[in-house]
Amino acid sequence: MRVFMSYALLLLASANGQAPSDLAQDSVIKLQQVPDLAPDLEAMPRVLAGPGVTPAVAAIVNRHLAALDRAVLKEVAECRRDTRASHMESDYEREVKVTMRGPRFLSLYTTDEYDCGGPHPDDYQVSLTYDLQTGSPINWLAYLPQSARAETDSGPNATRLSYVVWAALDQISREQAPSDPDRDCQALFKPGSANRYNLNLESNGKILFTPILTPHFDSALCAAGLEMDQTTAHNLGVSPSLLDILSAAAKTKQ
Repeated sequence: MRVFMSYALLLLASANGQAPSDLAQDSVIKLQQVPDLAPDLEAMPRVLAGPGVTPAVAAIVNRHLAALDRAVLKEVAECRRDTRASHMESDYEREVKVTMRGPRFLSLYTTDEYDCGGPHPDDYQVSLTYDLQTGSPINWLAYLPQSARAETDSGPNATRLSYVVWAALDQISREQAPSDPDRDCQALFKPGSANRYNLNLESNGKILFTPILTPHFDSALCAAGLEMDQTTAHNLGVSPSLLDILSAAAKTKQ
């Protein structure tokens, strides 16, 4: 089975990791919704300049979001071409969720579900969090304790896809994983697993984290909706500046 979501590799890991300054507690970023690229293929929203985001930063983020839209259209075309050559039908869907839109950060989560002629349909999730002071993706290691580390996958055109590896996330995943008679979910997160995680900020003040598991159905079965609340984050050493931002987000109407 091929996992061909090359558009995800457009994610850059070049955030500068500066601490938050002049935090606007009531700043909610305005977004412009974009029509679907195709039936069941949602487009990325676009950032509107205003309080909390300058025109220059909005332009940087929007160029990246537009590039992701162009890339997924290319993937859909390749999916259709491959299945047509095999005299099969293809299916490709994308859902885009905005998990937090300020202050300071814009966080999105996408789910792509596709059937391109493999033995069974597959899916892929991508987390995107932008620093709205710079337009760059967040540098998670600037806000996590030293026990966390980053891992990257190389992509085309010298791009990188970055994940967080942190034993604390494996422990929380093990605690929150459901009991299932057909799958020992807890075993996926045993000590020393060193799973890679996508992270998102949420408007409810929590951190959403999604492990990258193989096969992918393990993620849906064992790791849907894993969250870290602020108390747990504080106890684990997450930066107070990030916790302040999450507290501010939870007080806004998003």
